[in-house]
Amino acid sequence: MALRPVLRGLRAQRVVLASASPRRRDILTHAGLRFEVIPSKFKETLNKDDFPTPAAYAVENAKQKALEVAERLYQKDLQAPDLVIGADTIVVVDGLILEKPVDKQDAYRMLSMLSGRTHLVVTGVALVRCCPPGKLRQGTDGRLGTDVRTFHEETRVTFSTLSQELLWDYIDSGEPMDKAGGYALQAQGGMLVEAVQGDALNVIGFPLNRFCRALASDPDDPDDPDPPPGSRMAGQDAEDGFQATQAAEDPDAQAALVAAAFDLSGFRRACHVGGGAGALARALRMRFPRLELTVWDSPDHVLRDPLPGPPGTTPIHFLPGDVMRDALPDAELYIVGPALLRRVATACRAGAALLLLLLLEAEAGGGRAGRRLRRLGFTHVAEAGAGRVRAGLGVRGGGQ
Repeated sequence: MALRPVLRGLRAQRVVLASASPRRRDILTHAGLRFEVIPSKFKETLNKDDFPTPAAYAVENAKQKALEVAERLYQKDLQAPDLVIGADTIVVVDGLILEKPVDKQDAYRMLSMLSGRTHLVVTGVALVRCCPPGKLRQGTDGRLGTDVRTFHEETRVTFSTLSQELLWDYIDSGEPMDKAGGYALQAQGGMLVEAVQGDALNVIGFPLNRFCRALASDPDDPDDPDPPPGSRMAGQDAEDGFQATQAAEDPDAQAALVAAAFDLSGFRRACHVGGGAGALARALRMRFPRLELTVWDSPDHVLRDPLPGPPGTTPIHFLPGDVMRDALPDAELYIVGPALLRRVATACRAGAALLLLLLLEAEAGGGRAGRRLRRLGFTHVAEAGAGRVRAGLGVRGGGQ
């Protein structure tokens, strides 16, 4: 990705940021993007329980914000902008979504939950193109025609253990009141933070790197210099292939593919090897609530505490370790990407099942997941695919 061609492709376009956040405005301005600020009037009243993951909730909020601005501008003067950017940032701890505190006591509640622990900051982003080439400015129902692309970015943030005096000093400063999770990394809240793993700008309010990568892969951008993000990562065996998948595909969609293709209800315990912050595990839990899920990854990648779920579901447990050398955690089903396939396949016991997930190049054919499993001696192999994602399920040395 080259930054200059990405921004040059937007210079002749009318770009609108559908947010009143001064932090998002500053990030995009300092990057050299020319845009208008028109805050969205979308009422953020979505029911969090209707979404399989916090990321899906943030993405939907971002999309509705951008669509509201695009439609309002079109109805006002029939001159829709070329691109509307919507964003929504949330903090997630113990599976709970923390947004902006409503008062000082709410800020205290949030910051107390974060003290001495690691949490996720998730930003959902929507890019709404109002008049992409080859589409009519106006839909057949009289509404504006749009093309919507969405993505989300996750960053892990670790807080120091906070004293009561420090908590209330910070709350009394007034800074927490308009910030997701009740703190601002770029200001006094930075004193509370011990470590950040991932995109720091995402914590501040907007994932600039991911945004530029999305623009670089936009088929409507004539200056597109690179293939879509994730397509090159699919060939990099040095990384977990499914982590590459997560960077380019929605884990909710992947979980939906797995749920539609395979009946996992017969398994009691599953382990996602190299599963990071557990995005896929959270999505799978919504579809298989009785499945006990463990995410096993290096200490730098896994969360410290279990993630409780809605009533009727089991917590997701995180296990730090060396995935290349330590003994496999006990499980009936292992979920892996291609980089860890041979390692897990040779170490898992007879009768255990393995679910392989691949992100394919656009030109690659189907069936690769199943072939890889068969070559390693797996039987009862089934496979499925949707888009660039392929999944294969097989059993090591016996039936399920």
